[in-house]
Amino acid sequence: GLSIGVASATGSTRTVAIAGVVGMLTGLAALVTLEFLSARTQKQIYQHMIEEEKREFAEHPEVEKTEMRQYYIDEGFSQEEADSFVNRLSMDKDRWLKAHVTHVLEFIPGKTANPARESLTLGLSHLLGATITLLPYLLLKNLNSAAYGSILLASITLFVAGALKTRVAGGRWYVSAGEFLILGMLAVVVGYLVGIVVADLA
Repeated sequence: GLSIGVASATGSTRTVAIAGVVGMLTGLAALVTLEFLSARTQKQIYQHMIEEEKREFAEHPEVEKTEMRQYYIDEGFSQEEADSFVNRLSMDKDRWLKAHVTHVLEFIPGKTANPARESLTLGLSHLLGATITLLPYLLLKNLNSAAYGSILLASITLFVAGALKTRVAGGRWYVSAGEFLILGMLAVVVGYLVGIVVADLA
């Protein structure tokens, strides 16, 4: 969307390439920073929940046991079974904390994101996608050829990404691929129209 917008506004492959690289790198910095902070915050929240549970279990063990007991009863276990589970769990502080956070607070231990890994993954994905659409502007001098090449590469990338998504999320590959392609082309159209408007106003 950005490269097509700049192309329609300026008519220069060099300008598009410069703007694209700048946009790619600033976008990369912003995405990596936001993802790192988000993952780090999630991890801190989990650690805070664990500390709170430790404190509450130390100060109000019977209240905590009642909450856990009620969870098992709601899950269909008898009162006797719930009592047995809770009594056994409460004898092991680590198992108790893990069970209470998972079942009562509905937070899965060990599933918190790794800030560095998550931000790196997102950053590399952004870098790859942006580089693919910029390549034609870096390699070709004719603006129309570069623009068509960029759209073609972006379309292929989106189609493949949509199809591959079904390997993880399930569903029909062609539907997912079509959705990715349509949404991506909408971004191209919006970028093109914005470029025209900006060029007329400049």
